Amino acid sequence: MSRARKHVTQTVLTSFPEPEKNQKIVQVLALKGSNICEVEYPTGEKHLYRFPSKFNKRIWIKRGDYLIVQPYEDFTHSKKIRGDITNVLYDKQIKHLKNRMLWPPEFNLGHGTSTSRYGNADEEDRKEEEKKGSPHESSEEEDNDSDDLEPNPNHINNNDQDSEDDDEYSF
Repeated sequence: MSRARKHVTQTVLTSFPEPEKNQKIVQVLALKGSNICEVEYPTGEKHLYRFPSKFNKRIWIKRGDYLIVQPYEDFTHSKKIRGDITNVLYDKQIKHLKNRMLWPPEFNLGHGTSTSRYGNADEEDRKEEEKKGSPHESSEEEDNDSDDLEPNPNHINNNDQDSEDDDEYSF
């Protein structure tokens, strides 16, 4: 593998990209499959963009994430796909763009990025977890709830088998 492929994840997480003159910041609306994403511009326009193969199995995106996209110069080779995704934006990068006044004001209502997967949880997430309490308390409550569940009828209960049950399964 090339060096660029090995360090794609590290580069995406540690760099602070800024959109160039023809690049746009967009939000992911839906993942269409085959590395195609439906995104929304700050103006409300919706278009399809391609997720480059260099990110395959290295970087994941989900609904609500923010991206920097590069529109194609001409749309002759694809009428539906408008361009390529160049960067996935995480919380630190979004804060950097806001400080540099490059962040679209239409996206200021809040951002749901997926940085918590990489250990950079948002302040609000931490506050919510503190309100809920420690994880040990919630697991005890879950254990009590599991006693109320009905047994799965698809599983054979070995404790209740009689000799009559053995006769049913013999051929």
